[in-house]
Amino acid sequence: MKKLSMFWLFAGKRTKMGQQVCREISAYLISWYTFVSVEFQRKPRHLVCVCKYKSNDYRELLMYIGPVVFKLLHDKVYSNFLTFHVAARLLSSPDSCQTYNEYAGELMKNLVSNFKLIYGEECVSYLIHGCLHVHLDVQVHGPLEEYSVYRYENFLQKLKSLVRKGEKPLQ
Repeated sequence: MKKLSMFWLFAGKRTKMGQQVCREISAYLISWYTFVSVEFQRKPRHLVCVCKYKSNDYRELLMYIGPVVFKLLHDKVYSNFLTFHVAARLLSSPDSCQTYNEYAGELMKNLVSNFKLIYGEECVSYLIHGCLHVHLDVQVHGPLEEYSVYRYENFLQKLKSLVRKGEKPLQ
């Protein structure tokens, strides 16, 4: 999700959204602020702050808010994002991760092949290629929600407070 949002805002020559679209999407994100449940660690922020987003912010965009707020993107880009959204939802749900695992794998293959066409083959990185194998990890380890970093990201601050100096962590 981070890589996609960076392409949309900064890097993608073919897919970079205009400032007006960025403002509209950001305004729409901010309008969701009052509707976001307390179960979410963070409230939606402007897209300009995307460099400072935490994994929970990206998760919220991918799994919940993104399909609604990113409708202003180009049709091919939005369709590719929706493919990613559906695959991620299927692989994250304990109820559907095993039943629809093969279908999610096909969606990920579709995502990567369309990614090459939309963003350019030079933009396909190891991270994008890794999407092809996520459904296999889900077969072995269970739903993405069981072993993802989302739960532990906010606990990291407590662990960092236990470390006195960076060069002497055990002291």
